[in-house]
Amino acid sequence: MPLPITDEAKTRVAYQVFSLFALHGFDGISMDEVARQVKLSKATLYKYFKSKEDIVCDMVGEIRGHLNALQFSTDTGIDSVLASISAIYFKSVLIAAYSSSKFLTDLEGKYPDIYAAYISALRAVQTRFEAFYEQAVREGYCKKLSISLVGEQTRRMLPAIIRPDYLGRHDTTLPDVIAEYYKLLLYQLLSEKYIAVTEQDSLYSFVDELVKIMRKQFLIS
Repeated sequence: MPLPITDEAKTRVAYQVFSLFALHGFDGISMDEVARQVKLSKATLYKYFKSKEDIVCDMVGEIRGHLNALQFSTDTGIDSVLASISAIYFKSVLIAAYSSSKFLTDLEGKYPDIYAAYISALRAVQTRFEAFYEQAVREGYCKKLSISLVGEQTRRMLPAIIRPDYLGRHDTTLPDVIAEYYKLLLYQLLSEKYIAVTEQDSLYSFVDELVKIMRKQFLIS
């Protein structure tokens, strides 16, 4: 009797397939090629998911759950401010790994209802973060600037700088790029009196975990 498919295994496969869709588009890769890339037989892949739409629906639901769970606070001072910024950055990097412009265009064209739910979740977390940031500005932790503009900058930058061709051109590594861009964001966001915290190594402890997830789930080298 075959062993049951665990939720963890299904999610892991879904992330890997999702990343392939982001890279190649929905029509640019067949289920045969998907099975080969994630090292499963086609029969096994279909035990996980009945169709491409099934994969997309499952993954968007997973992403929405993660986004909806994000909470931001200034309750314990600069520590909670930094935790809030690192939490949204963590998710932003993961989203950048599979939300290419081609992927979003395909998603909107082929599965408009799923696309609408995805965009709604992104906008909701952005609204919550902007409210948090305004509070952090009022309490003196952050600079008064257009956080929506910083968000747009990050949405454009992250997909480009985590690509292998960027890393190769600049002779750098994925962990270094993720850490350096996070440091840049903190320089932009934090009030002058808190800039010194950016030199604390512990502030970047999440980077190794993030890179591990990306390499495991998104087939990134």
